Amino acid sequence: HGVTHMSAFLMRGGGVSNLGAGGAGVDGPSLVMLSDYGHALGGRQGSDEEWKQRPEAKELLGPVGITISGHPHIFPNCWIAEDQISLRIPRGPNATEIWWFTFIDRGLPKEKWEAKRQRANHTFGPAGML
Repeated sequence: HGVTHMSAFLMRGGGVSNLGAGGAGVDGPSLVMLSDYGHALGGRQGSDEEWKQRPEAKELLGPVGITISGHPHIFPNCWIAEDQISLRIPRGPNATEIWWFTFIDRGLPKEKWEAKRQRANHTFGPAGML
């Protein structure tokens, strides 16, 4: 992750100073989980948020799920981000088509809506760096 995404982290702003303690834009502890079927979940460990204390959240997520945040992958071709879903479609032995679907709450104030749209386009969209 730190190697493949380094140029995007540098261009996101702040140059080398934007890299954070881990050298790849991730501050604080992180965790990666791999399943028996190829699914993956990785990212920063979650902070102590109030919703995590609810009994139904603890029961549903379990001891590991309650401590992690990140981007789950559904093997072999689906990736779920904060407000985007990516579908990877094989088009032949040497080609893969990637479709991105972005979800933005229509109820957001115009400035926040536009900021999310810009982030989507410049991260994983047509003008994206990652």
